[in-house]
Amino acid sequence: MPHAIRRTADIAEVDVWGQVTAAEIAGIVVELSRQDPAKDKHDLWNIAQESMLPFKSFWAIVEVTRKLLPPGVRECRGRSAMVASDEFRKAQLDMYTREAESLPFRIRVFLSRDEAMKWLGNGHGGGDGKKDG
Repeated sequence: MPHAIRRTADIAEVDVWGQVTAAEIAGIVVELSRQDPAKDKHDLWNIAQESMLPFKSFWAIVEVTRKLLPPGVRECRGRSAMVASDEFRKAQLDMYTREAESLPFRIRVFLSRDEAMKWLGNGHGGGDGKKDG
């Protein structure tokens, strides 16, 4: 699966396009975790229209993510935002966020990169973890 990761001081931006599997997404999560094991930084996922996982894969991705976090972590400073290509994809990705509610960080889905960046900017360093904002 083609993907690209761009890093700045505060954020890792992930572009995903083409067909995708749960194992490939898990690989990206592992790659991000190597650079930020405690998830102190935000990540922004730009998901192309053709890149959609089966719903049954959502739980596996959540479990991989959980296992990569330090043991006993209750709250992470970083947030994850996903940018969907359209309302239908957003609804699908919103189902993933419900599956991931047990993770110690916030995940939200947006229809624009600007909205996502605004939300991530509002959450940076605020220590509010799972609270909306």
